[in-house]
Amino acid sequence: NTQISGQALDINKMDVEVLEKIHQMGGLQLVMPQAFAETDCGVLESSGRTVHDFQLTGESHEMPLLNGETYNAMTFSGQVPGPTLRVTQGDVVKMTLTIPSTEMVGHGNDMHASQITAGAFESVNPGESTTYCYIAESAGIFKYHCSGVKLAAMDQHVL
Repeated sequence: NTQISGQALDINKMDVEVLEKIHQMGGLQLVMPQAFAETDCGVLESSGRTVHDFQLTGESHEMPLLNGETYNAMTFSGQVPGPTLRVTQGDVVKMTLTIPSTEMVGHGNDMHASQITAGAFESVNPGESTTYCYIAESAGIFKYHCSGVKLAAMDQHVL
């Protein structure tokens, strides 16, 4: 199976004529633009592109509700939602997430604009920092939120 335009194709169920036409046209080539593939901060910082260096902390805060009550929130730099990160298409985003050693649990980050694998966004444990880099290739407004493949109760962090 492979994914093409959001549809799954099962090669075992395809018509022999279709497969022959694909073969005659030179076959299928899956291409990933280099901008999406490169995540090495050193390479990206020396690429000549404008680099935006964002320093965020993942920290717990008691936040007010409109009814006067409060709730415990995992925040980015004390904010819900986190700070707005503005860049120009084609710039390098360098984001460092630091979790203070006083935090009880890890925190993470998933930047939808990055278009890189979610596996790159691991949980960051208390007292640690992790830096992510990518090229802001797609124009638009994108969310980022707590994430982490090994982060316990990650959905609670997002909520």
